[in-house]
Amino acid sequence: MNQSTAQIDTPHKGPFFRLACLLPVAVLILSFVFWHQVRGVESESIAQAARDKAESLSQLLSLQTGETFGALQRMARRWETAGGTPKAHWMADAKQYIDHHSEIVAMEWVDADNIVRWVVPLKGNEPAVGLELTFEGRRVEALQRARETGQPALSRMVDLVQSGRGALAFVPIQVEGESAGLILAVVQPNEWVSKVIDRFGGDFEVMVTNQDDTIYAPEKSGGDQ
Repeated sequence: MNQSTAQIDTPHKGPFFRLACLLPVAVLILSFVFWHQVRGVESESIAQAARDKAESLSQLLSLQTGETFGALQRMARRWETAGGTPKAHWMADAKQYIDHHSEIVAMEWVDADNIVRWVVPLKGNEPAVGLELTFEGRRVEALQRARETGQPALSRMVDLVQSGRGALAFVPIQVEGESAGLILAVVQPNEWVSKVIDRFGGDFEVMVTNQDDTIYAPEKSGGDQ
């Protein structure tokens, strides 16, 4: 399945559809191209219901991710307005963001040389301190996109140095036309999806993928994986 394709199937546990997603600069936006075989009125009804659910899911995900990026941008703007943020204030601010956004598991300040200097929480994230971020392609692509556009950028899924996997949200900081580094949030995109899925009930199973990355998948599914 390619990057812009979604699949609808009808396993014994109910309709299943796969949503492939694009990760652009600011928000997670789903792109849908549906393939299905119509087998009578019932199959067409299932397919239409899946399309309707998918469109609603896309809109809600865009709102959800927009809220996260908006919060990170406000943090960056405060830095820019003040010409900097004292470390203690920044770390307290970062902790508050993590407490209120379940998808954010850590926040970091990256200096203009692409080196991680501050990390919240420090416990469990010690390997990230002093890390030079240009060692791996997916990090480099998102980091450069943020710097070149001046807009937030979300990486594809990466292996985290502190263990596990996640995506990295980069928000650039500019002070008097010069780079003051970036705010980096380590996020779990499945949390965005989970919040939205909770509103849909249990009549549909959803898988969200980005190219070869699985962003979200049901714990159990009778459909094709």
